[in-house]
Amino acid sequence: MHLPDKLARFGRSLSSRVVVMALFTHALLVLATIVIVRYGYAASLSNQIFIVVAYLVLSFSFAGITAWQMTAALKKLGLQSRRVASGDFSSQLEVGTKIVEIQQLADDLNNMRRELVEQANRLEHQALHDALTSLPNRVLLRDRVEAAIKKARREGSRFSLMIMDLDHFKEVNDTLGHPIGDMVLQLTAAKLRHRLRDCDTVARLGGDEFAVLIFTDDVEAAQHVAQKIREALERPLRIDELTLRVGGSIGIATYPSDGEDFETLLRRADVAMYTAKREGTGYALYEKARDPNSANLLSLTGELRDAIDGENLALYYQPKFRLTDKKIVGAEALIRWNHPSRGMVMPNDFIPLAEKSGLIEPLTNWVLKTAMKQTEAWEKMGMDVPLAVNISAKNLQMQSFPDTLAGLFKDSKIKRQNFVLELTESALLVDPNQAIKVLEQFDRVGVRLSIDDFGTGYSSLAYLKRLPVRELKIDRVFVRDMVSNRNDLAIVTATIQMAHGLDLSVVAEGIEDEPTLGMLTELGCDVGQGYFFSTPLTSVQFEEFWRSAQHTGIRLEPV
Repeated sequence: MHLPDKLARFGRSLSSRVVVMALFTHALLVLATIVIVRYGYAASLSNQIFIVVAYLVLSFSFAGITAWQMTAALKKLGLQSRRVASGDFSSQLEVGTKIVEIQQLADDLNNMRRELVEQANRLEHQALHDALTSLPNRVLLRDRVEAAIKKARREGSRFSLMIMDLDHFKEVNDTLGHPIGDMVLQLTAAKLRHRLRDCDTVARLGGDEFAVLIFTDDVEAAQHVAQKIREALERPLRIDELTLRVGGSIGIATYPSDGEDFETLLRRADVAMYTAKREGTGYALYEKARDPNSANLLSLTGELRDAIDGENLALYYQPKFRLTDKKIVGAEALIRWNHPSRGMVMPNDFIPLAEKSGLIEPLTNWVLKTAMKQTEAWEKMGMDVPLAVNISAKNLQMQSFPDTLAGLFKDSKIKRQNFVLELTESALLVDPNQAIKVLEQFDRVGVRLSIDDFGTGYSSLAYLKRLPVRELKIDRVFVRDMVSNRNDLAIVTATIQMAHGLDLSVVAEGIEDEPTLGMLTELGCDVGQGYFFSTPLTSVQFEEFWRSAQHTGIRLEPV
């Protein structure tokens, strides 16, 4: 029953009680009058007057006492009800009356108070927590970070804010469906809660993005926590009959060195996370020098635009060797920026700027045109050098890119088989269906395709078998320690066997010593590159290196 109905019922009950009490009082007094008259007590006029006065006094006294009891109880109930109406739900409504109707009203109001408390708690929880995982949301995270800032200022302490997202979660959603994706998020939330202390906070910001607030004065301790979280995320998830491995990339920003307010810390932790994702390190600390929003890098972005239009960019070429006879069978084009005041700027420092600023398209066009021009020049010199060029994930998302590439080929006279596009595994899986469409267009043009850094991303054989690729490149992170690390050796061995089973050529990058070269040759790896053979060379150096290596077939130092 709703409160208005209860109040109406209370009014009717109370009115009935007053009428009944009045009639009862009146009946008693009439009865007393009859007795007095019957036995002659009202024979005189003075006695009659006395009886009437007594009747009135008793009637009004009884009514007054009843009204006073009701008024006192209702006044107390009203006072307590006004406290509830103002938002004070902590007090139990107590009226201390024997009037059943008023006590019942108090009980009804108490029930309403409890319902309001429960509803307010539910609404507060919904406003401050994520519905899927029950973790704190961005609003509650902000409150806790701001409280941490006040505490840190007062005590001179520090804390760290981490941002992380799940690697290739989109592929899990697209391939297995949103219900499985939701379960992955719930299990991930449980993993994170299990890894943190009660005083720390783990929050879900949305999608597959989480945040962690940890209290520690030691940056190394924050890195240790990040590593533990990463290890926990990489453990397999068992969902129904599926076993999934979903890793994560983590960025760390520390108060006060990386920011003194919530938004700055959040943004800089996000910058660090993308650094970790881009470099495959799992986690990374915020570095101002790598922040694309810093004044330094904003200036660098403008200078990059000028470099694309000017003459400060250059391609270097690292030879690729067939491992069976150590003959050069191609090269990889690597871009360098010879900055007039900063010196040589490496790709890891300006490619992310190009991707964020929209300069990746003109930069890629410059690389493609320069590489095609160099390949054409080498063909005229009798040098049959298949040249590989790296393509950004952003290029695959551009609808116009296949037409741009076809136009460049139309203006060039190079052999199509002498041009290789290298795409990282993670770039392919940003939007696998779009990637497949674009790569099929490349394949029809006659361009050879290679998957770079294979094994560092979310390896999906279901997608791999659909891609029109010709070769896989094993990332240097596995090649570097394969002689001493059994796990790396197992990954390299399995990749070579799998690739050959799919009729793909295998390239190992990062070969730096003879034992690694010997082991790769024994495993049947087709092609290798690395400092053991040569560092990246200018076009003139490469031409001299090529001519010498064609005769000797052995490792030569770059000239």
